[in-house]
Amino acid sequence: MAFIVTALTTLDVNLLPNTGGFEIVEGEKIVVTGKIRCGDAGSTLTKYEELDEHEGTTPITLLKDDFYKDLRLRGYDYENEFRGVISATSDGD
Repeated sequence: MAFIVTALTTLDVNLLPNTGGFEIVEGEKIVVTGKIRCGDAGSTLTKYEELDEHEGTTPITLLKDDFYKDLRLRGYDYENEFRGVISATSDGD
């Protein structure tokens, strides 16, 4: 069974410069959080200070297809140039 979402969804992106993070919010609910990293081709990525809030837990990694499948199941259907995530981890690595 497939669901087609036709309603307009508004997402707010909050940048958190003190931590190097971001969050994407729908209404009052946070739907995605992460860390911002910048790098040039061939360079190593610069990480922001690590947060210890999940210390001792096993990190979860989602590869690109699983990441976008999870978003699609939540009603977000990103296509083409809006699919820039390669992988996502719960610990920010």
